Amino acid sequence: MRNDQRNNHISIKLRYLLADGWESLEALDWNSVGFNFYADHDIRDDVLHLKRGLIRLDGSIVWRARANDSEVLLGILINELLYEASQAASINPI
Repeated sequence: MRNDQRNNHISIKLRYLLADGWESLEALDWNSVGFNFYADHDIRDDVLHLKRGLIRLDGSIVWRARANDSEVLLGILINELLYEASQAASINPI
């Protein structure tokens, strides 16, 4: 379970480099060490070349999952519900 503060009230729009050119991605939540995003393409490289405006940076992909399997999707939903319940419990203890 993650216990780092996550921010998800806004999103960060970035572009990442694929062989054919720059593609868009949107980071929906993040913490002090990184951010989560969903991509339309299968990204095979461990290092991802990113840019936002004129700023360019390299990022390391530390975890990935294909979300086209119903078990994976169910696991994502359960993890999000558990996270929300744990956050609510820590704010409003019983």
